[in-house]
Amino acid sequence: MLLRRSSGDQQYERGKITAEELATAKAVYNGVFAMRMENPQTTANYATTILINGLPNDFYRTYLQKINAVTVADIKRVAQKYLNSADTRIVVVGKLQWLKTA
Repeated sequence: MLLRRSSGDQQYERGKITAEELATAKAVYNGVFAMRMENPQTTANYATTILINGLPNDFYRTYLQKINAVTVADIKRVAQKYLNSADTRIVVVGKLQWLKTA
């Protein structure tokens, strides 16, 4: 979610986001999570995910706390470590005839 920018913009690659952009992203995660919890099937899926993946029982109880604890400095550190356009690979999947005409 935080990495949606135009193709020529490398700001996120360098971890350059504003506190306002981070706050917006956190608000979206909080809202989506709350809306999903209203669906009993989603709650059951979360419980299954905990069991299948060996996650701590309180994983989803502390999920939003962990999201809200992320700082702009965290984003910068992780972006510099993992996002490097020099190492990026683009994979295109589709029918060859369609790809030739696109």
